[in-house]
Amino acid sequence: MRTLSVESVFSCGSELAQKPFPVMALSWKFPDHLIVGYEDGTINDFPVGSPLRPTVFIPPFKAEEFPTYPPVSHIKTSLKDSFILVCYNHKDSATVFGYKAGTNDATTKIVHLSGVVLDMNIMEWAQVLITLSSINNELSIYNYLHGDLLVALRINIEGITFQNPLTSFTILAINKQIKHVYKVKEEKSKGDIIACGMKNGTILMAYLDLKFNKEKISATIDPQQLYKTQEITENTAGIRVIYLDPVTDNMLVGDAKGNVVIFKNSLMKALNSTEAKKREEEDKRSWLGKIWGREWLGEKLEEIDNAANIEVVDTKPIPGEFEKPNEDLKQ
Repeated sequence: MRTLSVESVFSCGSELAQKPFPVMALSWKFPDHLIVGYEDGTINDFPVGSPLRPTVFIPPFKAEEFPTYPPVSHIKTSLKDSFILVCYNHKDSATVFGYKAGTNDATTKIVHLSGVVLDMNIMEWAQVLITLSSINNELSIYNYLHGDLLVALRINIEGITFQNPLTSFTILAINKQIKHVYKVKEEKSKGDIIACGMKNGTILMAYLDLKFNKEKISATIDPQQLYKTQEITENTAGIRVIYLDPVTDNMLVGDAKGNVVIFKNSLMKALNSTEAKKREEEDKRSWLGKIWGREWLGEKLEEIDNAANIEVVDTKPIPGEFEKPNEDLKQ
């Protein structure tokens, strides 16, 4: 990472520890800062200019509440506001502290009472933090600068999320640049993209539409497609990590068994289905051309098919009949 070396530059030990503690979370969204969270609850903010002198953030828990600090669970940063959000999970709740980069005083405290936080993401354009609760598939939306709870949204889709808990999620804000690249007409814009991983190994791609009216906010989930990374069985591994790359139009998914699956054209299918079909047809023609070329050159198709011993899983989207959002999804 640039000219930095963990062994020779970073002091990975926590400020409060007598010995090094494990790293639990990190963020490199700031170009000049590496934010690292440790098992003992502290945060080190390593500046690129002088990485040997990090700013240390110590969570301001009361001693009677927590004699020892809980480990850092999640770190998210807002480049727009130079803001850092740190989540600490407890037994059946969570606390999120927010503070400005380069400082060590918390200015925001969010008390999350509905279960622990499984995952969280920031939407900078709206200045909100969205958390995924371990209870009721609930997404809680907070103003991350002030800590106010704006709305709680339970994702309850019959036959999909019923008795199938959400385990992770990611959000991609659909800005003007993405609309231009994916040829999205303004009148067809439905909100931002949210991809939710579930316990049974499926991924739900949907629109998350946030609307602000004076001091009120409304949130709507509009499901689009359902993907699966493996055959659904009792031993199916839950989805732990999802990453959406708008540059390559790939969705990368990691599950609890260590598998990583890449879905192509995932964003285009949600944002512009007509263009996505054209791409798929072009890919098929290109693939057939390669096969014909090999046959013409006298290569054996068996050798090509067995070139790599990879177990192929079903990566095609399961058509979702979700054109209209369920009324239960609105709040």
